Amino acid sequence: MICTEFEIHTSKRSGVFPYHKSCWVDYVNEILTFPLWTVTGQLVGYQQYNWKADKLRNNETKGKYWTYRRKDVLTAWGLEYVDLASTEPLYLVEGIWDAISVLNTGRHCLAVLSNNPQQLKPWLSTLPCSTIAICEGDKAGKMLSRVCDSKILLPEGLDPNDMSGEQLELILK
Repeated sequence: MICTEFEIHTSKRSGVFPYHKSCWVDYVNEILTFPLWTVTGQLVGYQQYNWKADKLRNNETKGKYWTYRRKDVLTAWGLEYVDLASTEPLYLVEGIWDAISVLNTGRHCLAVLSNNPQQLKPWLSTLPCSTIAICEGDKAGKMLSRVCDSKILLPEGLDPNDMSGEQLELILK
């Protein structure tokens, strides 16, 4: 089977995680669309990933990431992979690829897709587990760290998806 550059790229980003089972893959335009669900299973948005586009724009046709979601409803990516009744620690990260990297280590993780996740704090406080933010040392990362029980601050410009599995394991221990 011959793989396209797009397939090779997304495989490298996702590692062993079966991303294609939890998103819609547009092979013609080479775009992944990740659905965003509520804790009750309602579809309330999506994030598109255009691997060839500029990361600096949140623009539907020109940006690497385009996120649409209802602002009046709590959502995060990865809810379908996390047992919210578990007492195992729950890691929170900013982006989907970062969450996939953490999920690949066998840990529970959600992507909050926000640089101001304050609206999640009341919900997180109802969970039976501890919450751990994995974030950059920038302003957005510091805001994420304020809604969790503890934090792992990464150097600015470094995300979990930028690390090898071994590097991420060392940081998460």
